[in-house]
Amino acid sequence: MNFDFHRFERQRFTDFSKGRAADWCVIRQLPTLQSLIVGRFTSRIEAETHYSFMKRLYPNYFFEVMFDVPLE
Repeated sequence: MNFDFHRFERQRFTDFSKGRAADWCVIRQLPTLQSLIVGRFTSRIEAETHYSFMKRLYPNYFFEVMFDVPLE
Protein backbone atom coordinates (compact mmCIF):
# COMPACT_ATOMS: atom_id res chain seq x y z
CA MET A 1 0.00 0.00 0.00
CA ASN A 2 1.44 3.34 -1.03
CA PHE A 3 0.93 6.39 1.15
CA ASP A 4 -0.08 9.46 -0.84
CA PHE A 5 1.62 12.24 1.12
CA HIS A 6 0.33 15.03 -1.13
CA ARG A 7 -3.26 13.84 -0.74
CA PHE A 8 -2.74 13.73 3.02
CA GLU A 9 -1.40 17.31 3.06
CA ARG A 10 -4.28 18.54 0.88
CA GLN A 11 -6.75 16.94 3.29
CA ARG A 12 -5.06 18.61 6.27
CA PHE A 13 -5.16 21.99 4.51
CA THR A 14 -8.84 21.47 3.66
CA ASP A 15 -9.61 20.61 7.28
CA PHE A 16 -7.91 23.79 8.51
CA SER A 17 -9.56 25.96 5.87
CA LYS A 18 -12.99 24.62 6.89
CA GLY A 19 -12.35 25.89 10.40
CA ARG A 20 -11.40 22.60 11.99
CA ALA A 21 -9.46 23.40 15.13
CA ALA A 22 -5.88 22.31 15.59
CA ASP A 23 -6.40 21.05 19.12
CA TRP A 24 -2.94 19.65 19.88
CA CYS A 25 0.26 21.66 20.01
CA VAL A 26 3.92 21.12 20.71
CA ILE A 27 5.51 23.84 22.80
CA ARG A 28 9.08 24.63 23.72
CA GLN A 29 9.73 25.94 27.21
CA LEU A 30 12.06 28.94 27.16
CA PRO A 31 14.49 29.83 29.98
CA THR A 32 12.49 33.00 30.69
CA LEU A 33 9.51 30.91 31.90
CA GLN A 34 7.74 31.59 28.62
CA SER A 35 6.64 29.04 26.06
CA LEU A 36 6.84 29.01 22.29
CA ILE A 37 4.37 27.07 20.14
CA VAL A 38 6.42 24.98 17.73
CA GLY A 39 3.49 23.42 15.86
CA ARG A 40 -0.27 22.84 15.92
CA PHE A 41 -1.86 19.53 14.95
CA THR A 42 -5.32 18.05 14.57
CA SER A 43 -4.42 14.73 16.18
CA ARG A 44 -2.42 13.73 19.21
CA ILE A 45 -0.46 11.15 17.19
CA GLU A 46 0.79 13.87 14.82
CA ALA A 47 1.78 16.06 17.77
CA GLU A 48 3.64 13.23 19.52
CA THR A 49 5.46 12.33 16.30
CA HIS A 50 6.59 15.93 15.88
CA TYR A 51 7.55 16.03 19.58
CA SER A 52 9.82 13.00 19.25
CA PHE A 53 11.38 14.48 16.11
CA MET A 54 12.11 17.77 17.89
CA LYS A 55 13.55 15.93 20.92
CA ARG A 56 15.98 14.10 18.63
CA LEU A 57 16.86 17.26 16.71
CA TYR A 58 17.29 19.47 19.81
CA PRO A 59 18.08 17.20 22.79
CA ASN A 60 18.98 20.11 25.12
CA TYR A 61 15.60 21.85 24.77
CA PHE A 62 12.47 21.02 26.75
CA PHE A 63 9.34 20.29 24.68
CA GLU A 64 5.79 19.32 25.68
CA VAL A 65 2.66 18.11 23.91
CA MET A 66 -0.41 19.99 25.08
CA PHE A 67 -4.12 20.03 24.36
CA ASP A 68 -5.02 23.59 23.38
CA VAL A 69 -8.53 24.62 24.41
CA PRO A 70 -9.81 27.51 22.27
CA LEU A 71 -11.08 30.56 24.14
CA GLU A 72 -14.55 31.69 23.16
